[in-house]
Amino acid sequence: MAPLDSPSDDELMALGRQAMSLPDAPAHWVRRAADIGVPEPERPWKSLVGDLAGAVVNAVSAAVIRQIHAALDFDSWASPASATGMRSMPDRTRHLLFSAKGRDIDVRIIPVAERYAMAGQVLGSDDFGTVELVHRPLPGSDDGESHVSSLDELGEFRFSGLRQGTVSITLRLGNDEVLLPSIDVGERRV
Repeated sequence: MAPLDSPSDDELMALGRQAMSLPDAPAHWVRRAADIGVPEPERPWKSLVGDLAGAVVNAVSAAVIRQIHAALDFDSWASPASATGMRSMPDRTRHLLFSAKGRDIDVRIIPVAERYAMAGQVLGSDDFGTVELVHRPLPGSDDGESHVSSLDELGEFRFSGLRQGTVSITLRLGNDEVLLPSIDVGERRV
């Protein structure tokens, strides 16, 4: 739909009707759309809705979050076995490297007793941020345990006590939300 620089009254009314028919439109937005073209005295909630709408627009524009999907650049378990010798011994530690808009995210998954630990580092220009990890022990499950950690001064984060399953990681860095692809946690499947 092209932007309308100077819509006619009929175009504006048509847009208002479209807005009113939206199934998920918040009630105050629907009332605001219904007020278009109504004379001033018939709008008892005008000032309340106008003030509220202005505050919402200002808050949303100040808090715009850019969602970025990270790409997997390296997975140590996807690489073929090395030449003979000590380097060909299977390594239980998994190393993953992701990239996302000027950042590299280094992730290591280490077996610890019957569980797993995850350590990572964000390499880039960010000084601060948080990491949210959602752990799903059962494949395909929508239920999961959520854990949040702050990045330290070196951009590092750690999670421990993870069971075998799948994790989803979201990094919140400034106005960016970086989403990593799902990661399987557990023993290497050969």
